[in-house]
Amino acid sequence: CATNPVSYSVRNSGLTVDRVVQVDQVLPLGMSYVSNSARYVVGVVTNSAGHPIVTGSTLTFTETNIPPFGVLDPGDEISILYDVYVGCDAVNGDNTFVARGRFVDVCGNQVTNLESQSVMPVEEPVLNLTKEALNQDGLQTNFISGTLVADPGDRVVYRLTIQHDALSDAPVLAMDLADTLPPE
Repeated sequence: CATNPVSYSVRNSGLTVDRVVQVDQVLPLGMSYVSNSARYVVGVVTNSAGHPIVTGSTLTFTETNIPPFGVLDPGDEISILYDVYVGCDAVNGDNTFVARGRFVDVCGNQVTNLESQSVMPVEEPVLNLTKEALNQDGLQTNFISGTLVADPGDRVVYRLTIQHDALSDAPVLAMDLADTLPPE
């Protein structure tokens, strides 16, 4: 449940000028566009892009948002950058972005490019859980994580320790912990 950047490059790999370029990006389940985060890069210069057209989970970028899309010369490349909010339900989806491009060729024909797909893996936090017990009525003086020896009626204290694994970068924003006690 966090905000992540998305980068998508558009390049005229043909031999002629492309005009009126449009790009659609379909966001995966659980991800939504962060308003006013769109920008584009030409060369090494980053520019603010206008708000894309948002229809459901589809973002459409046109020359209205990205003026260089009016005329894209052969070899020109423009990177579209924006942020998405990755909801906690994104782990239920396939995290696949789908992109489609359209342009008008030199003869005035509307051309649609093949669809491309890319995946943004959603990181889940790695947590380590330890459950220990102490029989307050037995001979035991320390918590143990193995098998506990206790007689019926003994007072047993349980200690649960949760640690965020040091190698896990994903934050833990909320947690629900339920523990089932053994039968008497």
